Amino acid sequence: MKILVFSDSHTNSVKMLDILSLQKKETPMVLHLGDCIGDAEFLSKQFPNVTVHSVCGNCDYSMGNDIEKTILVGGKKILITHGHKYYVKMDYNRIVYAALEKEVDICLFGHTHIPTLFYEQGIVFMNPGSIAQPRSQEYPSYGVL
Repeated sequence: MKILVFSDSHTNSVKMLDILSLQKKETPMVLHLGDCIGDAEFLSKQFPNVTVHSVCGNCDYSMGNDIEKTILVGGKKILITHGHKYYVKMDYNRIVYAALEKEVDICLFGHTHIPTLFYEQGIVFMNPGSIAQPRSQEYPSYGVL
């Protein structure tokens, strides 16, 4: 199963729409890690056959949605969060401890706009970067599980 992971779209859903349009046949699920949860809702309406899970980010103020979720996919427990609650711009210690505490296999987060992938204490950690406002590279980025 292919899962697309987006974060920090900041009302720029066009790139996500283009990517999903090209890959919709082999992509049954999208995870959106916040900072414009409305973009995730837009994708869900455009692609009703694709399951979309999303969480709120620090710019999603009073959207009323969760700021983190744990989902089970293909026998793997996945934590999805924006990351601001764990101060991921400072270091990854808090998010690593949270993932260990929740006993997840994969932890996905955003907030920094910088793509990151690492493996620690048996857990895969990934930040897909920003699909709209990249900070460490020239091009927008997203993740694939």
